[in-house]
Amino acid sequence: MDKALFNSLQVNRILDLIEPAGDSGRHARHHLTSYKPGQEAALRKEYKRLELLMTALAAQRRFSARLAAALAEIPWLPQTLNAVSERPLFLHECFEIKKLVHYARVLQQQCAELKLQKSYPFPDLEILYAMLDPDRTNSPAFTLSPAFDTKLAKFISRLQELQLDRRQLESRLLKAAQKAVGLNKPAAEIVISRLQAKELTRLEKSGFYALADENFANLTFRLKDTPQLAALKKEISALTARLVKVEEEVLLKLSKKLSRDAKTLKQTAALVQQLDWDLARVAFALRYGCCLPSVSTKLKLSAVQAVNLPLKLMLAAQKRIYQPLDLRFSSALSVLTGPNMGGKTTALQTLGQLCLLAQYAIPVPARAAELCLFDHIWFNQEPEGAQNLSSFGREIVSLAAVLNKRGSALFLFDELAKGTNPREGEAILSAVLQHLENSPCLVLAATHFDAPAHLDKVTQFAIRGIDLKALNKLSKAAKSDLEAQLKLLNQLMDYNPVRLSAKDNPPQNAIPIAAALGLPEPIIRLAEKLLTAKKER
Repeated sequence: MDKALFNSLQVNRILDLIEPAGDSGRHARHHLTSYKPGQEAALRKEYKRLELLMTALAAQRRFSARLAAALAEIPWLPQTLNAVSERPLFLHECFEIKKLVHYARVLQQQCAELKLQKSYPFPDLEILYAMLDPDRTNSPAFTLSPAFDTKLAKFISRLQELQLDRRQLESRLLKAAQKAVGLNKPAAEIVISRLQAKELTRLEKSGFYALADENFANLTFRLKDTPQLAALKKEISALTARLVKVEEEVLLKLSKKLSRDAKTLKQTAALVQQLDWDLARVAFALRYGCCLPSVSTKLKLSAVQAVNLPLKLMLAAQKRIYQPLDLRFSSALSVLTGPNMGGKTTALQTLGQLCLLAQYAIPVPARAAELCLFDHIWFNQEPEGAQNLSSFGREIVSLAAVLNKRGSALFLFDELAKGTNPREGEAILSAVLQHLENSPCLVLAATHFDAPAHLDKVTQFAIRGIDLKALNKLSKAAKSDLEAQLKLLNQLMDYNPVRLSAKDNPPQNAIPIAAALGLPEPIIRLAEKLLTAKKER
């Protein structure tokens, strides 16, 4: 996973919106594997599985919470599952395995009710579960109960008998001590002040208590064992030590049996992880209105009502309107022009988000989409917080590295070469586009330069922008505060890219917008004069 690309496209923020119920799903989210060109059929199959789950849950909504509740109980167990076939298990590992099998059976039943057995083909777990639950408690808890082994049962039974005898002897001893010493209630331990001489004498003469501890103020006495009680405790201690060895023997036998089911356990854990991650993606899709895109083997991209989720959520927090985008690019080389604040970067970033999400089989935030796979995606915006030192140099080095790689690529050029002088920058961008003419790639270049838009094999797009008739509304708001003006500009702007004919010049409405936003009239007249003079040259 290219963390820098994920951050610059803000896909990391989108992933944070996908919340698996359990540890398995969270592990899947942090260890994503991408699909590459040639794997379109596998990607379609995964999207189909999500579609079936989404359809089933839409029909029976109560199952979403039920599935999530079971998944939340299952731990992530790679080390334990590897140990099953390698060494004897520890008691806590048997507990983890039983918990996995217990809740996997719950998930298996729920998938059967949703008619999703083919999507999540859990193996038969009944014999395995019976092995882990000989008492038939039908509980996720695991204990080495007497039901596991007759020898173990005898030891446990005898130990319980001895423990009962001990409690009875201790109870009789306490009552006798209480009567002899004159206590208000039975006490196995008594703390008494050194100043209580009479009480101290009575305790010492009783024969029931022995001094256990002392300090400068108090003395602590504890009840003494009778010979019978001492012998009983010794027998319990010896039996407990022997019981530990018997439990180890039983645990070893159980481990050998479970080792024969190591493959089944790993298969079960893999299906649990798959279901957890699937459920999280479906919940994400339903919550944010995402679609499951169709996957093309041809180099073309289209999306209807596409949404840049991080931007939309940020604008919603500011109570500002977000405008979905219709994006359609099938030409190898496309140039996108428009004013600053016109949405060029957002269009590039949104397209990159859709393509990157699709490579990881994640529903995409759009009403509908047709996307293709790439070996590489390149976007020349640095992640937020990155140091902008020598940006032109780093941009060129990064681009050169991708150009030297094999395979198909999606290039998203956001003002490529803007870090150098405009004449050379325009030449560099034009040269890069011409170099990529016959490469297996799609290029969308957002730029203010004119020359790249007029190259022979370039398809020209422009941000529709603001209707000049609407500038009157902006002019009336020119005396408002900055936030109010920007909010109105956001409402009046149409951020959708529109295709231009080869003969069309990119629309230029930056000067009218600047005038409407209150730039002094003498500056506006001079800017218009300079622009006219440039066109005439």
